[in-house]
Order: sequence, then C-alpha cells, then structure tokens
Amino acid sequence: MKMADFEENDIRYVQTSDGEYPENTENIMFSWGIDRFGFGTTTFYYKDGKLKCDNEAMSKESIKKILCKFVDNAEFIS
Repeated sequence: MKMADFEENDIRYVQTSDGEYPENTENIMFSWGIDRFGFGTTTFYYKDGKLKCDNEAMSKESIKKILCKFVDNAEFIS
C-alpha cells in the first residue's frame, strides 16, 4: 500500500511543532500520525526566496491530505 492510498479519516493527528532548520528562520513543521502507515513530519521553509517542502518522500497528494486534515481540525474564530 502506498502513502497516497490513505484517506483523510485515517489521519490520527496533525499538529505543528518547531522545525529544526537552523539555516532557515521561517519554517513550520507538521507532525502527523496515519493509521496503517505510522508517523512523520513535513516541514515548509523558505530558502533563496523560494518556499521549499521537506516531504520525507511523500507525494504532493499525501501532503495535501495532511494539510486538509489540519485545516479541518481548526476552530475558526472569526
């Protein structure tokens, strides 16, 4: 089974944490856990004026599902 085969409801958690990219001051790390796959991190950061994604070899579709789950879990306040 490939990573992209999971569904959004398979994602147990998505949370932010401090990224460990000392050469990049602007970054955000998402920690996640997915049933049947395990856990990992995805980090977005700026380098040379471009947004980069350290995706741990995950597909763009998988990253989108994780980010969608993060937004779906948010409480909108305005």
